[in-house]
Amino acid sequence: MFKSTLQAYGIVVVVAIVTGLIGLAYGVIHLSKLPPSEFSDWYIPDNLQNRGAFIAAGSMHNFSYLGGVIGMFVGVWWQIHFKRRLIAGANQRTPNSQKEDAHFGV
Repeated sequence: MFKSTLQAYGIVVVVAIVTGLIGLAYGVIHLSKLPPSEFSDWYIPDNLQNRGAFIAAGSMHNFSYLGGVIGMFVGVWWQIHFKRRLIAGANQRTPNSQKEDAHFGV
């Protein structure tokens, strides 16, 4: 189970990073080109020098939270899948393969 837990952590991190990069692309391509009035509910400093980069970074930040949640669900699914596969593999062993495993210390 330790192996599947590390794999699940890796899945969560990869999904969060990929989703964050998608959010960055969305921010650069779409959100940064919208007029300032579209961001009335965002806190945007008055002395901001690069509004487009600030909006893109904010989009990446928000998408990363979404990626963390999605990654958490995918990671839980991975753990369940791994456990079911482990149980199914144990149930399919024949008496000969169990003897061989015992002989080789598995």
